[in-house]
Amino acid sequence: MLKYYFLKVMAVVLCASLLVFLPAGNSEEYDVRDPEACLMNFAAFSDVHVEGNNLSRYKVFAGCLKDLQNNRSGHDYLAFLGDNTMNGQVFENMLFHGAVKAAGWADKTIIANGNHDSGNGAGDSAALLQRYVGFRNAFYGIGSDKPYYSFEDEHAFYVVLGEEFDEENESVFTDEQFVWLKGNLDAAARAGKPTFIFTHYPAYHIDNDNYDIESVLSDYKNILVLYGHTHMPFVRWSFDTWSDGVWSVNLPRITELAGSGDDEIYDGTGWGLEVELYEDEILVRVKNFYTGEWDDGLEHTYPLDLG
Repeated sequence: MLKYYFLKVMAVVLCASLLVFLPAGNSEEYDVRDPEACLMNFAAFSDVHVEGNNLSRYKVFAGCLKDLQNNRSGHDYLAFLGDNTMNGQVFENMLFHGAVKAAGWADKTIIANGNHDSGNGAGDSAALLQRYVGFRNAFYGIGSDKPYYSFEDEHAFYVVLGEEFDEENESVFTDEQFVWLKGNLDAAARAGKPTFIFTHYPAYHIDNDNYDIESVLSDYKNILVLYGHTHMPFVRWSFDTWSDGVWSVNLPRITELAGSGDDEIYDGTGWGLEVELYEDEILVRVKNFYTGEWDDGLEHTYPLDLG
């Protein structure tokens, strides 16, 4: 583990220098909808796909990180839904985690892994998965050797699902992880708190011989699932209701670029979520963190039943 802490120092120094020279996007100051009533809030991004030879993608990523500072109320957390890197390389991990740390998020980060973080089916996916866990633990203080983990604060439970093997470029979730998931959901129900689930894959990717995530969650309520992977832009069907009190949102690739070289910044890039928790509801707002644009037509409110 010592090597990851050494790489952490190098990465933060490198990325702090890069962030100074990379411009922010075009966003302006903003705030949560109701600062006095908001119990907790976080921003969520997916599919950053940091790649060492793509400066445009890194420019968008840096601009979005800088924009988070424009929220007058700040954020309790920042969530990433996997495919944080393109190939799981050491340098890519340094660029991604170093930028997050240099931007000031550090221990407030919630992070899931995706197929690209384990090599996208190429190379030794088990070794790359352990590399991801090593970087994650060193940068964010997560004390687990598993790709999945959870924590609780005074307002909610936060559950990060993690792909455990990727030999055939498919997500695999063991029985152990599903038992662990149900344990977290039971604890949240007993505590009368909502649960936020962070994962890379759509529900139809998350299954094995005995379980699928939708059937597991159907026994519970007050759950919001955030996932990525598809690279689909935000549209109405990005927002789904799985069962009574269980909702999901499919986030697009935040660094979606155009052009033959995947290096042209356009209005399809920079999109993510602002999520706000109130006493009786969850508010989800769609924002372009690079341009500052909001899509009010895709704003969703989910009623909570915590009694």
